[in-house]
Amino acid sequence: TAFAKDVVFGLDDYSKASFAQNMVASATGSFFSIAGTNPMDVVKTRIQNKDFGEKHSGSKIVREILREEGASAFFKGVTPKVVASAPKLVFAYTMTEYFAKLLRASQAKKSA
Repeated sequence: TAFAKDVVFGLDDYSKASFAQNMVASATGSFFSIAGTNPMDVVKTRIQNKDFGEKHSGSKIVREILREEGASAFFKGVTPKVVASAPKLVFAYTMTEYFAKLLRASQAKKSA
């Protein structure tokens, strides 16, 4: 989210981001956090789907995926995860920022 607020919107003070800017920043952060963890989730799922008695290391699974399916296989299933998770993350982050802004304004009035 800081990346979007800094690079996309050019904000120096992130607390001054508008509601829409917070939504876009949180959507960007949500997407990258899901996309960044998806390769590990793919490897974990492949290990879990192997036969119980066999030993399989994460590095062996990674090599198999790269050899048989290519690097794009690490991003299988990312779209449903983004569709399911991003709205929750955007809502939670945007509301947190919104209420934090209200709280800061309220405290500023009390101290003035």
